[in-house]
Amino acid sequence: MKPVIKEKESARKQIVITIGKFLTRYFLFVSLGVVATVLFIGYFFLIKSPLAYVRSNTETALKQELESQEQRRDVLREELKKLQNQPKEILYAALPQTAESAVLFGQMEQLFNDVGVQVRSMNITEETVKESPRSQPQSTGVGDEINASPQPPDQSGYQQPTAPEGVQPSDSSQKSARDPRLNQVKKVTIDLELSGTDYNGFKKILEHIENFERIVEVESTQYSASDSTGAGKEKNKENARSELSSAFSLALVTYYLPDL
Repeated sequence: MKPVIKEKESARKQIVITIGKFLTRYFLFVSLGVVATVLFIGYFFLIKSPLAYVRSNTETALKQELESQEQRRDVLREELKKLQNQPKEILYAALPQTAESAVLFGQMEQLFNDVGVQVRSMNITEETVKESPRSQPQSTGVGDEINASPQPPDQSGYQQPTAPEGVQPSDSSQKSARDPRLNQVKKVTIDLELSGTDYNGFKKILEHIENFERIVEVESTQYSASDSTGAGKEKNKENARSELSSAFSLALVTYYLPDL
């Protein structure tokens, strides 16, 4: 029995010696292997699961935020469409259903009496506002929507760029181009020739016209004044100021939308 035990102990010692030599010779590689194993086990059990949980929650939060932003974008897009159409709706609501030339002339007559001018001539004409098919109005104001006119060609030969094939115009421009109410708007032009006031009175008339409740545009004006002192009369302190005679013309434009 004793020789067998001695052989076992000798074998164990030999194994221990072999392991010791191996560790001594390859200590660096063994150490790196142990560290790598510990890191792998630590990552798998301690880091991977929490990291996956955090990543999942982050992706969910980002998806929810993206959906919220997309919904907000859609709401803002609808609000923008409403705002783009709002000036036209306000304009059409402000237009009367008839020309109401008598009412407008009554307001102007009251103004002319207050300022002290005389009406030499008056001419009222009506026409239908037609939208040019070759141009689209740029709505910068309420009056621009009705009184839009095609831009003249550039004398230098420059041509306006056109949209490439496959690119459709915006919804607002298409709606403006095909709005049937614009073709129903009637334009009333009132040409007046007045006399009997000075330049300050002329400015007062223009200021009052701009404050009319009805939409009235001053299309053109012409003013002329001349001194009319009596011929052969000697200037003195009483007639040092010359009497001013003036004549001016106004072209006023207003609109109405018949209730068809």
